[in-house]
Amino acid sequence: KFLTDIDKSFVIITSTSWTPDEDINMLLDTVSQLNEIIMNTNIPKIIVLITGKGPQREEIEKTTIKILNNKLSHVSIYCCYLSFKDYHALLCCCDIGICLHQSTSLLDLPMKILDYFGANLPVIAINYLSIHELVTNNVNGYLINNQNEL
Repeated sequence: KFLTDIDKSFVIITSTSWTPDEDINMLLDTVSQLNEIIMNTNIPKIIVLITGKGPQREEIEKTTIKILNNKLSHVSIYCCYLSFKDYHALLCCCDIGICLHQSTSLLDLPMKILDYFGANLPVIAINYLSIHELVTNNVNGYLINNQNEL
């Protein structure tokens, strides 16, 4: 469904493993606020794509995302799991990539950021100790410290 609107929309993508290391609710709460902000503007419709599979996907998709899609007028949220080839093709259709990964060790680096960079996407990422090895704030992406900054 989202493919029919992708050319005339602003497309946000986030890839997730649907685990506590990535707070997908941070994005969903922000999307609700964003919908309110753009309702009476000429800003194009926003499509939020959440890719990946994991233990929390079914629960969040059936509850929070279903409720949000029924009440949002200018933002649509879609969940999908894609083959590697389709995932990379989809990245090239997006406008920005969001990385919600919060490293529990503070040392690991999310490879999804490299996927985003490979598609020439700007990145918004959660700021933590080692993320600076990939993202330089205001150079190749934006580092945020909390939901308000998202």
